[in-house]
Amino acid sequence: VLALFSGMVIYALSLVVFFCTTRYRVPLLVILIPLAATGFNAILSTLQQRNYRKSLIMLITLLFFLFLGFLPLNGSNDLTQHYNSLAISFHRNGEEQKALKYWHISSAEEKRFSAYANLSLARYFKLKRQFEMALNYLEKIPDNSFAAYQKYSLLGDINKQKNKLREAEMCYRK
Repeated sequence: VLALFSGMVIYALSLVVFFCTTRYRVPLLVILIPLAATGFNAILSTLQQRNYRKSLIMLITLLFFLFLGFLPLNGSNDLTQHYNSLAISFHRNGEEQKALKYWHISSAEEKRFSAYANLSLARYFKLKRQFEMALNYLEKIPDNSFAAYQKYSLLGDINKQKNKLREAEMCYRK
């Protein structure tokens, strides 16, 4: 149990260091399931031994971690990254309409990775020479976004195509 617990702690700490919040937590279940069974067995054993103080401590600990397990995490319901991945996959396979569908969904969610969907949609409409649509999607990307440099690069390209060289230069400098 100590070896399993040590391995789990080391793996969990590496997740904290690298800020992983997705499927990388799944391997912990391989360790947590046997530990949960061992923990329930220990609680039952202490109750049978009539060691109520130790049983109470174990039950309080169990309830505490159960409470922690149901706390809402920031961004836990954000599926925009997955929608973008689906869209990229469809786009690579030539299924343009399906890609557009998922980029639109991601953009409409207005969450953490929606900026990537907005960039993709802006690029799509730029290639179709529908500059107003492209500009609408670029406007959705705030200047403090991680995608701001790509936004201004694409704005510069659009202005260059429209022969607005002064505006293009300003965008590239930004």
